[in-house]
Amino acid sequence: MHLSVFDRIFWFRVGLATLVGVGVDYVFGTDWQPGVLFAAIVFIGSAYIVRWVWGKRIKPEQTNKIYTTAVGTYIMIFLFVWILCFTVGLHSLNL
Repeated sequence: MHLSVFDRIFWFRVGLATLVGVGVDYVFGTDWQPGVLFAAIVFIGSAYIVRWVWGKRIKPEQTNKIYTTAVGTYIMIFLFVWILCFTVGLHSLNL
């Protein structure tokens, strides 16, 4: 099965949101302001990674899709994983 560039960007951001959700729970715990700020910074940083890795395969008229692909999914998965980890008590396991 062949994945398009935007499918790869989508799944990259899904995995990134999962990692950021676990990391923010471990580092910041219940302190929500720096956690949300960190997640936003990582999402903005992912745009640079996407441009560097897949930028040459994207047509110039589709460059706006680099920033908008999976933004809603990133937010929802990040929040879900962060809340799930806090509810389960993962931050208290001292990974």
